Amino acid sequence: MRALISVYDKNGIEYFAGALNKKGWELVSTGGTHDVLMEAGLSPIKVSEVTGFPEILRGRVKTLHPKIFGAILADENQQEEIEKHGIERIDLVCCNLYPFQLAAERFSGQKNEDRVLENIDIGGVALLRAAAKNYKNVLSVTDPSDYGRVVELLENGKLDKRVRKEFAAKAFEHTASYDIAIRDYYTGSDGITVSMRKISDLRYGENPHQSASLYGDIPLEKHSGKKELSFNNYQDIESAIAIVKNFDLPATSIIKHTVPCGAAVSGDVYDSFKKAHKSDTMSAFGGVIGLNRELTEQVAKEISKNFFEVVAAPSFSKKALKKLEEKPNLRVVKYSKKDDDRDLRKITGGMLRQNADTFESEEWKTVTCKKPSEGQLKDLEFSWKIARFLKSNAIVIAKDGQTKGLGSGETARVMAVKIAIEKMKDFFPGEENLVMASDGFFPFPDAVEEASRAGVKAIVQPGGSKNDVKVIEAANKLGISMVFTGRRHFLH
Repeated sequence: MRALISVYDKNGIEYFAGALNKKGWELVSTGGTHDVLMEAGLSPIKVSEVTGFPEILRGRVKTLHPKIFGAILADENQQEEIEKHGIERIDLVCCNLYPFQLAAERFSGQKNEDRVLENIDIGGVALLRAAAKNYKNVLSVTDPSDYGRVVELLENGKLDKRVRKEFAAKAFEHTASYDIAIRDYYTGSDGITVSMRKISDLRYGENPHQSASLYGDIPLEKHSGKKELSFNNYQDIESAIAIVKNFDLPATSIIKHTVPCGAAVSGDVYDSFKKAHKSDTMSAFGGVIGLNRELTEQVAKEISKNFFEVVAAPSFSKKALKKLEEKPNLRVVKYSKKDDDRDLRKITGGMLRQNADTFESEEWKTVTCKKPSEGQLKDLEFSWKIARFLKSNAIVIAKDGQTKGLGSGETARVMAVKIAIEKMKDFFPGEENLVMASDGFFPFPDAVEEASRAGVKAIVQPGGSKNDVKVIEAANKLGISMVFTGRRHFLH
């Protein structure tokens, strides 16, 4: 058996090649891969020894030769022909490609075009396509994370046609997304081509009668919890993480149906969790928790006192993990920071695309006679950031870095204010000196009047209503300070 190994990403390649070698496989490799395998104590054959032709054009042409592609593409009925030409079969191709997308991002600009073009892989794509085309006879391996699985399949004799076809599909998926990236670079295209690898089937979708699957490169790692993450869990985790990533201070969010039912910031992660949970202990039942700091044993003990579906954090202490493992129905998820400035949403027959909503370039302006205090400004900024993650019409009432009342998804803004106030009364009766954020402008003074009766003393909103003058007059009359941001944050 013979394996051709030619990889840019050399992570794990010594292990994989060594495992093949121990099983009696003959190794063929190119340039840099050959050097790495030699240093690992293996004895691969150079491609140039197989072809009888040297690598040329500074390595641009290495494997493009009939003795390589004939060895990969020959089927079981063409043995006599390849023997006639002195070609020995290749049974496995292990290849991954030059990092074109990384080069395109790093060397942007016309003057660096040659550096980008040099990272367009030709031979590697051809090798993978040839191996995948002839998958019944040749195994194509492109992902280093699959090395262990391939070795296990070989050892157990389970490398059947179904598995070979699965690896072939993965190879074509790899080359297809690669070509799309090159196409987009050449055209500067704003076209949307979505190519994502299926990770797994999910138990069901939003409801049990809906089938569902997970696709892409998801920056989540499940540590514990007997059940797998569900369709709804993934959506709620996304919201939970998105909120806390917006804060420099330790922050906690608790999510239900992609909407926060409580959020808080504080000097330490334990206090932020306690405050977020206290915001609405009733709605938090069965929720999804997001934190932007390592989850400590102290936080884990507090979480364990209540029922939550998922907790997501960038890291966990060993004692915290041990404590959380005592809750078998709680899924514990580690996330890595991975940002995407695209927002894609499906509509019938098409798709909508927009840039992700951000808080950049906002110039706040106090429009009332009374200016907010330094403490109120901090709370206004906190509540304004939270408002972005509530469905419009959105209202956030807050104090001391803690949400006190939330109104979300209402068709009338004044109703969102009333609902936020009613929720606040359940958990913070008699609270005063509050601030309020509105994701859109106030069309009438009624919402300001409702807020004043509930103890709100400072408001942040975009401004831009034809009734701004009346709204400001109402705020002045009621002794409320009001800030305009000049930018709204609708979420539909």
